[in-house]
Amino acid sequence: MDFGNRLTTCERYLAEVSQSIDSQNSYNTYLTKLFAVLKRGKVYTTKFPRYAVSKSPTGIKCDDNEGMVIVPSTNVSKNRNDYDDEPMFHPYECNWKLDDKGNIIITSLQGFDSKFARDGSNGQVGIVNMPWYVKTWTDDNYWYISVTDTALDGYKLLGECIMPDGSEQGFMVHSKYAMGAYKIGDEYYPYSASGLKPQSGENIAKNTTVRPSYSSLISYCHKLGSSYCAETSNDLFFIQLQFMIKYATINSQSAMKGCTDYYITYAIVSGQTNTAGVVLATSNANNLLIGSRVSVGSNNVDSSYAAMHDHAWSAKVISKTPLADDSTKTLVTLDCDPMDTDTSMFVRTMPWWTGACDGVRGTDGSPIDVLSGKEPFVIGGIECALGGYEVLGNVVMDIQTGENAVVYRDVYICHDASKLTTDMSIVRTWDKSPYIITGNTGFWRYISEEGIDIDNGLMVPTAYEATSNTGFSDGLYTDKGTSGQREWLAFGLLNNGSYAGAWLLSGFYGLGRADWHILSRLSPNGMYGNRKASS
Repeated sequence: MDFGNRLTTCERYLAEVSQSIDSQNSYNTYLTKLFAVLKRGKVYTTKFPRYAVSKSPTGIKCDDNEGMVIVPSTNVSKNRNDYDDEPMFHPYECNWKLDDKGNIIITSLQGFDSKFARDGSNGQVGIVNMPWYVKTWTDDNYWYISVTDTALDGYKLLGECIMPDGSEQGFMVHSKYAMGAYKIGDEYYPYSASGLKPQSGENIAKNTTVRPSYSSLISYCHKLGSSYCAETSNDLFFIQLQFMIKYATINSQSAMKGCTDYYITYAIVSGQTNTAGVVLATSNANNLLIGSRVSVGSNNVDSSYAAMHDHAWSAKVISKTPLADDSTKTLVTLDCDPMDTDTSMFVRTMPWWTGACDGVRGTDGSPIDVLSGKEPFVIGGIECALGGYEVLGNVVMDIQTGENAVVYRDVYICHDASKLTTDMSIVRTWDKSPYIITGNTGFWRYISEEGIDIDNGLMVPTAYEATSNTGFSDGLYTDKGTSGQREWLAFGLLNNGSYAGAWLLSGFYGLGRADWHILSRLSPNGMYGNRKASS
């Protein structure tokens, strides 16, 4: 039976049995059965030249990956994606929660019951996939990354497929959206849902929720339970794997750029009274995308301050209309309260809100143009790169000074969200990556090599000799500190440009640093058990 028929049959079976689901664990059971039926034992491999052999970021697809084609989609065009027809890459949207032991409970599936919702009203929104096994190796000329759905020799099960008790889960879940604040009663909670302003660190009165940092997100996520945490290394690694396998590239921006070149400040050119919008020079208004977000303020200081948001805060761009009496000026209508504006004021772009890619007609792509640098993208159904860094909630970098005054960073990873802390006497008992990050340069370097730590679901930059279009093509920033700890910031903000991407690592902030450009996402993968118990 070909895959198309198999998938249709299994989905029909799941839809039928979903009508009689009467316990919270039923979807877990049926997904596990579905994915067991869909296992094919195919091996998808990409090989990349070692940097000393070739500086190209482009890989070569091998094994069952050879000949596979993917073209990102847009809101208008559903383009070719061979991976959607392969079971292990086919994503399912779901609602999820964690039980009191940290086990993932699937509460609904899109298309299989009427309860599913993207807006948070039925809980967290995630993407379900079959379990993945991963293997990496090198030879004289190439390094290899390979994934399969079967426990083949030398392949390791991704950590997010392992339950807290060490048994295999039968599926894996990643949050679909960046973290927003969802109000239940009088309290705000961290949520993965569409239509939310991403949690960020503007230091203004309207920001009544937590300003995300490694340290602040520990207690904030624990409001949902001690097993919840912010984005984990595993969540990031899964996205990196998709770029390497599906797009055969370690320059993620060559495939989908994300919102990384959209930090714009424009002066208002004509005042308005009691109007939900601003008048800009038409040439400037043309650079703003419908659906993106802007703030309107009384001056153009840093976006962390109230003055940049005192008239409108992260308002949606609704439309752009040239003035009838002066086409060099355009009224940009915003989704905000009517306001009075004058020519002493400014408009500044802000990160997109979650759900920006809900209209994309495929599981990978951007609303208009994946290479514009102005808009987020979705990969395997997961929305990324809204215009802010994403801070990892289970990783701490610990700066050390070794022999001959060599400065390096140890990387510690926690796989038990209930034990997250800033207490270094505890952090240093966590799992420690075998790879270190060297240097305290105080400037950006481009990553040429990464250590792949499958056990901890993390890629660690180990060499920094590349450019914006060679090697991993993404930036590493290490501050000049010789001691202390740093949080791990991924992806990139509105103006990171070529430094941004799936492998960017900004490592110059302490564990409590929050700012307008620091975001995160809620993770269902803050707890998994002993890997040996699953083998």
